Amino acid sequence: MKQILICIFLFAGFALCGQNTQYAKGDFDFIYYLIGNDFKEDALAIIRNKDVKPSLNTPYADSMHFISGWTYYSCHKLDSASLMLDLVSDFSPLHAQSRLFSCLSYAHWGGQYAKARSALNGLKSEDNGILQLKTYTQGALALLERNIGEFDSCFALLNTHDMRFESEKAELLSLRNEINAHKPKSLWLAGALSSVVPGLGKVYAGNLGEGISAFLMTGSFMAATAENWYRKGFNNWKTLLFATFSAVFYTGNIYGSVSAAKMSNVIFNGKKDVQILYNIHIPIRNGFRH
Repeated sequence: MKQILICIFLFAGFALCGQNTQYAKGDFDFIYYLIGNDFKEDALAIIRNKDVKPSLNTPYADSMHFISGWTYYSCHKLDSASLMLDLVSDFSPLHAQSRLFSCLSYAHWGGQYAKARSALNGLKSEDNGILQLKTYTQGALALLERNIGEFDSCFALLNTHDMRFESEKAELLSLRNEINAHKPKSLWLAGALSSVVPGLGKVYAGNLGEGISAFLMTGSFMAATAENWYRKGFNNWKTLLFATFSAVFYTGNIYGSVSAAKMSNVIFNGKKDVQILYNIHIPIRNGFRH
């Protein structure tokens, strides 16, 4: 059955290529059907088939560029998605959603926020609902960049009576407050604390168990070094051996504390970024549901 449907689409594609079609709804419906039923590889196979792609000088190209971009986006191939969505012309009925999904693709794809902003700035519309969504997305991008001032400015422009994405706005405001209140872990302080008390820097970074372990290991070797030094002198091979282990664990404990503080910051920001991106995706998806 799936093969028959694909053949039908290919036949329709050949037929439509010769027409001056501005919006190929049948193509959309079929691609959405494949993606919705988890036939993403089949959707990609169709998109990649050059024979069904129209000439770039026809209005039908905008539809196919968008279909291609949406398919790549749905399959998490964000680099290809943004490239195809950027090809949709400014005069296409698909212009607004192309720019918004291109913006979202860039934001997801390695945090290319400058390109995401460029795609969003290219969105031209007189529709107040789309302009509200654009402003909302600009605010969310600012939050991804940790620009609290710009976020506040964008959200102050949003219509308080627009309830279309009220829950997402509330979630972003909550995330804004969490990010603003969060104090990043200092790498220098983590290292300094562990240089004074082994493992204390890891406790500061939020890793209590690792901090206790580092303290016990380093402390044990230091105690063994001190005991052998006192009983057998500094030049005794056991003293030198325990001193070497002490130095290695002491140095490693400082480096590990700095790494733990850095990782703590990365984890916090990563979690918040995922939540912000989710709250960008939902309004854009719902705003252009087919």
